[in-house]
Amino acid sequence: MKALRLLANGNFITVNKCVAKSIGLNEAVILGALCSECVYCEGLNRIEDGFFPFSIEQLQEETTLGRKLQDKAIANLIASGIIEQKNCGVPNKRHFRIDEEKVEDLLLGRTSLSQQDTLVCPVGTNCIAPQGQTNSNKVIIIIIIF
Repeated sequence: MKALRLLANGNFITVNKCVAKSIGLNEAVILGALCSECVYCEGLNRIEDGFFPFSIEQLQEETTLGRKLQDKAIANLIASGIIEQKNCGVPNKRHFRIDEEKVEDLLLGRTSLSQQDTLVCPVGTNCIAPQGQTNSNKVIIIIIIF
């Protein structure tokens, strides 16, 4: 029963299926972690000009993704305009800003990293797959961190 309780508690990474299909799984995981950290930093009043700090180590702890995978996913998110990154402070630290409008576009299926509108994801519905592809019912991705 202890194992069930352990899995039923909070050690999960939540990934929006529509966002993952649009921009990629690692990018969706990173974006979700950045959004969570942004909300957390807002509560602590640690946001300056929309930017908040999030180190490589913190992001790895939250996502299990190492630096190379982080860098690749972050580069893709930056190239798409979903996030911005700057390095500042002493010692030098990564700071991020999220374009909330672009995140909304992703959730509504109006954009993707490939800039092709291949998915339609109205709020409150399942994703509609591009023509010629199947759309599975309710796919849940759960990554467990011990």
